[in-house]
Amino acid sequence: MTTTDQASAEKTYRAIGRFVFEFSQVEYTIRYHLAEEIGLDEEHFSAVVESYDAGLLCTVAIEVFKNSREQNNAARIQELIKNFRNLTDDRNRIAHGLWVPFREGGTVHYVPRRSLKPKTSANQADALEKLADEACRLRADLESAFEPLGKDEPGDPFSHERQGKPAAARRIVLLRLLKTPPQPRPERRRARGRPRPAS
Repeated sequence: MTTTDQASAEKTYRAIGRFVFEFSQVEYTIRYHLAEEIGLDEEHFSAVVESYDAGLLCTVAIEVFKNSREQNNAARIQELIKNFRNLTDDRNRIAHGLWVPFREGGTVHYVPRRSLKPKTSANQADALEKLADEACRLRADLESAFEPLGKDEPGDPFSHERQGKPAAARRIVLLRLLKTPPQPRPERRRARGRPRPAS
């Protein structure tokens, strides 16, 4: 491999890593705010929210926020989550494609599941940097849309009730989506141990 090829490969590696990082931040932002919206206790976070793949996460989040927020805010959240869902196609291409990082600015060969027609894309280092920028903006837009009334006040266990339907109603929406019968629930403990998305 020539020095030029090595430099091209390093640029591609960096772009892949940056996109995967930014994608994961958007994904976690949706998971975090979904859990907060339904009042999910910390102990159930991984089993209930982190177990979703990106597609199911989007479906559940759209449904929950549609039922818990006022119409304009719910529509904005839905639009942004759909934008994230579109990024999952890029994420799958990046994660599952065959890479030649030093060829033509970074080349990937990928067979999409929807069409089963092989595709080869060149100049991916530059393209991925742009997608990473898009994901970074999307995360900021989601944060803004998820908290339209301002951040929770410290020690306020009823902050979700100010945003529309009570937390119990939002839990019922999620349980219906999961087709799980509701169980008696003890008093909710605020999930202070779950880290907020990076800012």
